[in-house]
Amino acid sequence: MKQRREDKRTFSVLIDKKRFDKLEHKLQEDKKTKRQWLEEKIDNETKK
Repeated sequence: MKQRREDKRTFSVLIDKKRFDKLEHKLQEDKKTKRQWLEEKIDNETKK
């Protein structure tokens, strides 16, 4: 457990429920988890 905490961090935000529901629906269609989706977005943003 301690080793995992050294490698990982939590990222949490509050967003509008309607916006979240749209995102969740889109992720289900794409068969992606929230984590997969967020990691892709972060990778895209940090490559710029």
